[in-house]
Amino acid sequence: MRIKKRFTRLGELLVHAGVVNDDQLDVALKVQSKEGHPSRNIGDILIAMKFCKQADIEYALRKQHELRNGGMNIEDCCTESDTVETHIDEIGELADGILKKAKG
Repeated sequence: MRIKKRFTRLGELLVHAGVVNDDQLDVALKVQSKEGHPSRNIGDILIAMKFCKQADIEYALRKQHELRNGGMNIEDCCTESDTVETHIDEIGELADGILKKAKG
């Protein structure tokens, strides 16, 4: 499914990826609107509230850019198995395997 630019908001991508849930996003959006600064970055608010990590925001921003500029499908963009933590875990497992081989 091709999506339009207006459907690639960062919060929506983070929910789609399973990084935050709808309730967490709603709370962050309310904080953003209460502060009267809609220009305040929703990612900064989510991080400050400890709903996600900086790496999650950076990853979602890269995917947002790909969606907006490359016509990527949302289904191929941010799935739960495609989150930053998953990649970090995979890299850690590979590093552990390499260290074990080097020692043994």
